[in-house]
Amino acid sequence: MKGRVWKAICVCALVLFFSCKSTGVQGIDADGVMHGMIYDYDNNGVHGVGVYIDGRYIGSSDVRGRFMFTLDDTKAHELVLEKEGWERIHDSIVFDTTLVLYYKMGNAAQLVNQAEDALDAERGEEALRLVDRALSVGGGDDARYLKSVVLFKSGKYDEALTVLSEIEVKEGTASYIEDFRKKIISVRGGDDATQKE
Repeated sequence: MKGRVWKAICVCALVLFFSCKSTGVQGIDADGVMHGMIYDYDNNGVHGVGVYIDGRYIGSSDVRGRFMFTLDDTKAHELVLEKEGWERIHDSIVFDTTLVLYYKMGNAAQLVNQAEDALDAERGEEALRLVDRALSVGGGDDARYLKSVVLFKSGKYDEALTVLSEIEVKEGTASYIEDFRKKIISVRGGDDATQKE
């Protein structure tokens, strides 16, 4: 009995050994392709980002934010990554298949969240830069309102009123906007007309 079990084990081992095919381990540069990854500020892959090299569209990122490309030389090239509603990325790259390119890009909502965090931490200038970036990629009235708050907290009352006046007044937000406008005027002093400081 022990002999049959031993033979069966040996036969199975031989079958497994000869039926397996080795594929080897490929390095990242084995296929002659350079790889890149695009993440948002929450570390999620960004899908559908257009990838351009020297002004030529070469493809877009997949659902995990990955892209790849080949080039025929190792000179410097301009890489541009763009997606509607997101920050545009410019970089100078040299084709090297042993490297992986990593990029972070944000959309308006993420930039507004970062601006709110900066404002909460009393970093007003950083908050203003972030909210301006959010507005540059299509941030809406929430970004404008936050910008008016940042300007107000910085003592720039007339600028805060100007930004506040650019917000589309809607039924659900009209009272908040009007209350904040009155608060700015009260702190600034004077009437509703924009004054020079």
